[in-house]
Amino acid sequence: MSNTSNELRLDVDQAFLGLVDEAPGRYYFSAAPHLCRPDRMLYGGTAIAAAFAATERLTGRPSIWQTTQLIGTTEVGARIDVAVEVLAPGYRTSQVQVTGSVDGRTIFVSLGAAVTPNPDGHDGQIEEFIDVPPPEECPQAAFVEPANGWFVGLEGRVALDEDDLRNTRIWTRFEDGQPWTAARLAYVADVIPIGVERGLRDLGVGLSLDNTLRVGEIRQTDWVLLDVRAQQAHGGYCHGSVHLWTRDGHLLGTGSQTAKMTRVDFESLCRVPSPTGE
Repeated sequence: MSNTSNELRLDVDQAFLGLVDEAPGRYYFSAAPHLCRPDRMLYGGTAIAAAFAATERLTGRPSIWQTTQLIGTTEVGARIDVAVEVLAPGYRTSQVQVTGSVDGRTIFVSLGAAVTPNPDGHDGQIEEFIDVPPPEECPQAAFVEPANGWFVGLEGRVALDEDDLRNTRIWTRFEDGQPWTAARLAYVADVIPIGVERGLRDLGVGLSLDNTLRVGEIRQTDWVLLDVRAQQAHGGYCHGSVHLWTRDGHLLGTGSQTAKMTRVDFESLCRVPSPTGE
């Protein structure tokens, strides 16, 4: 599933999230500024990242799927307790439920699976990589307030086709240089509303109702391409998907999301520039 050792993967996720072990299946972390949105509330991508990390920590297996329902949120600095329950332990597959809470109040619930891959099982990539410029040839994504929220520690470059509003493509990488993990992929995959607001030409932000990521083989790469495919919005709620690629065309995973769209003053949030940088 990954060319990164299990021990290193767990250490990277623990350092990134600040995850602390209390007992088997019981963890906690603090909503540090880099894990929150620019408005200093918990970022949805953090919740699904924590679900991946906690699942792998308990089961000792790589997690290939999580779907996380965002029920509530909390402010920067809050302690978030994470409980993992193995609902169905199997020879190769552990099916789990992860619950995040603050002072006994549930803020997210995740269902997922962790597996021991079968070396003789089906294997292969069917989806084809798209033709986009490499990150070195793409303009940098502009952050109005780069010290705010989940922008901290991330670099982005945009590979947009002005005539294609259905697909928004962003290269991203962590500035810390640490390996990619399922948790870190889930963290950056919370981008569907960006594609929706661009596709509709109607600026806004999305508040996640759910985030889902399905993970294949994690091959290490510097940049990951987020190929965002906006699908639809109705009544202020949007749906879409995202493919995550290495620069050499390996599919790392596929995500999907439903979010409540809200029109806001974009001066305090992230904006994605046009290919000309305007």
